Amino acid sequence: MRPEQYFDQPMLAPTIKDMRRVDYLYASALGFLSKEGKVYGGCRRKEYLRLVGTPESNPPSIEAYRKMLYGDYVGMAEVELAKKARIYVGDEVAVQDDEHKISGRIDLVIIDPQATTDPYIGIEHKSIQGYYSIQKKIQPPPGKAPETDMSHLAQVGFYAYVYRAAIKRWWLRYLARDSGQTAKHEVVLLGDGSLSTNGRLTGRNINDLFAWANSVHAAVATKSIPKQDFSLLLSPEQLKEMADQDELSKTDTEKVRKGHKVIKGDWRCTYCSYVQSCWANEKLPYDLTLQDALVKLGV
Repeated sequence: MRPEQYFDQPMLAPTIKDMRRVDYLYASALGFLSKEGKVYGGCRRKEYLRLVGTPESNPPSIEAYRKMLYGDYVGMAEVELAKKARIYVGDEVAVQDDEHKISGRIDLVIIDPQATTDPYIGIEHKSIQGYYSIQKKIQPPPGKAPETDMSHLAQVGFYAYVYRAAIKRWWLRYLARDSGQTAKHEVVLLGDGSLSTNGRLTGRNINDLFAWANSVHAAVATKSIPKQDFSLLLSPEQLKEMADQDELSKTDTEKVRKGHKVIKGDWRCTYCSYVQSCWANEKLPYDLTLQDALVKLGV
C-alpha cells in the first residue's frame, strides 16, 4: 500500500459502526408524499433499492467520500463549540421509530440557559458550499425568504415527532464550508401535524412523511419497485414548466423559450449511487442513451 492510500483506507473501512438500522428507512433519506401523489424530498426508489439489497451501480468515489467526510467534520466542529459554550447536552443521539420503521440520529442537542420553559433544542447540521446554495439557504436576495431543502425538513420533522414530549424546539442549521457563514432555520411541528420553518407554514405535514414511508414499506413487502420520483433528464415539457415558474437560471430560461435543447437533470439522480441500474431500461428525452446522458450530466 502506498503512503497516500493510508489516508483513504479509514473512509472505506470506517471504525465507528453506524447506529442506524439497515433494515429501516434512513431518516436522512425521507420525503413527503402529497395527497396528489407528488413527492417532495427523498426518492422512494432509492430507499427501496437499498432495503432490498440491490448492489450500488455507482458507489461514491474516494473524492466523494472525502467530501462527505469534510461535511461531517464541519458539524463536529459545531459540536465542539457547543461544549466550549457549556450548552452541550448530547450528540449523535439515536432515534428509532419501530411503528414506521425509520432510524436515524440527531446531530446535537443543546440547552438554552436563558429559557424558563422548553430549554432543550435539537439540531441537525447540513454543510453546503457554493454561491447558489448559500444564496438559497443562508443569504437570500432582498425580499426572499431562505429556503429549506424538503429532505432536510422531513428529517428534522421526523425527529421532532419522535421526541415531541421531550424536545419542543428544533433547528436546521446550514453551514457553508467555503465562506464560514451559518444560518438556522427554526422548525416547528404544530399540533395538527403541520411543519413550519421560521414562522412560515411549509405546506408539508407529518402525515405526508409517514405516507411516503408507508409507500416504500408497501413496495418492499410486495416487491413492486416504485417509479422514479425525480428525472435523470428533464423533458422539454418539464423545462418549459420550470421556466414559466422562474425555476431555471436566466440563461437556461432563454434557451428553453427559444426552443433550444437544454440538457439538465435533477441532482438527486445525478449523484445517486443507483443511477445506472435505476435508469438502465428507461427511455430518455432527445433519444439519448444512458451513457451519453451520464457523460453530458458529468456523472
